[in-house]
Amino acid sequence: MPHNVYIASQCEKGGIYHCILSDSGRLTLKKIYESPRPCYFCREGDVLYALLREPFLFSSGVREYRIKPNGDLAPLGEIKSVHGTIAAHLYAEKGKLYVANYINGTAILMPDTMAAFNGNSHPHCICPSPDGEYIFIPDQGTDCIHALKKNMEKQYDLSMPAGSGPRHMLFAPDGRYAYCANQDNSTVSVLKYEEGRLSLFSSVSTLPEGFKEKNEVAAIRLSNDGKTLFVSNRGHDSAAVYSLSPSGDALKLLGFIPSFGKTPREMTVIGSFLLFGNIDSGTVSVFSIEEKLPQSPLCVINIEQPWGIIGD
Repeated sequence: MPHNVYIASQCEKGGIYHCILSDSGRLTLKKIYESPRPCYFCREGDVLYALLREPFLFSSGVREYRIKPNGDLAPLGEIKSVHGTIAAHLYAEKGKLYVANYINGTAILMPDTMAAFNGNSHPHCICPSPDGEYIFIPDQGTDCIHALKKNMEKQYDLSMPAGSGPRHMLFAPDGRYAYCANQDNSTVSVLKYEEGRLSLFSSVSTLPEGFKEKNEVAAIRLSNDGKTLFVSNRGHDSAAVYSLSPSGDALKLLGFIPSFGKTPREMTVIGSFLLFGNIDSGTVSVFSIEEKLPQSPLCVINIEQPWGIIGD
């Protein structure tokens, strides 16, 4: 079955690109929606939330859209301020919206419940706990992961390796382990989760042995069956691909999938396909992950600054 795919073009002109991803892995543009520099998406049910870089002076914003049965988007209300500069990530649950404000070092439960972090804080992701009790916020600026209650009450910080720059994280399907992509030292960490507490279990490199050029890790995704982990490399321009051990406590590097573009800030799994958003080449590439380590894309299309990709 074809998928509706929404791509955030974070260039000056901006726009949300609605594409159709065919069963054969071909992306076809259906429509472009005007939008001021969208940079990330999340969705809950038939509502799409688009994070906008700076629709207000010194503040990012968010706009909601209803996803119609045919995949078209209908705006819901006006753009709302997130009360922070250069917001990086958002998460929606039961109609509540959480946003990480990268520059300000804050996170907000919309519309106005704020948590502020100390030091050179750069929160980069909102990740819910599998038991529904907490949100976890990787902080690239302070090398830690903040744990908060859903009402934004701070609980504790998990220290990560110095200079690692934790960026994005997600949980394994059974909720016993989480995986954190560390931007600054090109690693992915395995975190154990037990009775509300995260602990650092291990870390592995996202790069091939001997690679010495500059690299920054970006996106982290799981395959739909929860058995394969993908982490995007900006510099090596690839996805590092890992298999998860049966318990989820160990990662085995299988190899790399080239992004077929430059600087894959975004990467996501839609059905049996892996999509890269290559921001410096202005391309979106599609690979079949029914193959173990595909080396050639099924499709490449041109979209300027593709910072966010989400599908149905």
